[in-house]
Amino acid sequence: MKNYQIISAVLFVIMCSFVPFNANSQHSIEKATLNLKVKNISHERGAIFIAVYDKKELYMKERFYEDRVGVHSREDIDVKLKLPLGEYAVSIFHDVNNDNDLNTNLLGIPKEPYGFSNNSRSAFGPPDFEAATFDFKKEGYEMEIILK
Repeated sequence: MKNYQIISAVLFVIMCSFVPFNANSQHSIEKATLNLKVKNISHERGAIFIAVYDKKELYMKERFYEDRVGVHSREDIDVKLKLPLGEYAVSIFHDVNNDNDLNTNLLGIPKEPYGFSNNSRSAFGPPDFEAATFDFKKEGYEMEIILK
């Protein structure tokens, strides 16, 4: 019986040595609070969709983080996002009719209010990643996005 326990202990140690240790894994990364204030809300219904992007190549394609906040008045909305410190770009839109889409006209121009971090704008389409990127480097960082 004692040999069985020794063999089991040795096998356990060997198996554990193959489990990768990553100090920067998603579970061990400390998160901080980003205070986002959404301004210029024009309708008392719907929801604000928030998308956070952390890589230029994934910008407006694959979100690093997303959230949805209900709208019940025209007052500014304060949202607290828990994110690891780093560089990000944020896009938001007010889904006034609650259909989970940013509605556009035939030319692709949004019919619902939208905005980006740094209140960046572009004549055609979303602003470049660089224009919308900000450095989230401390707990309690505050940002305003004004819907247009």
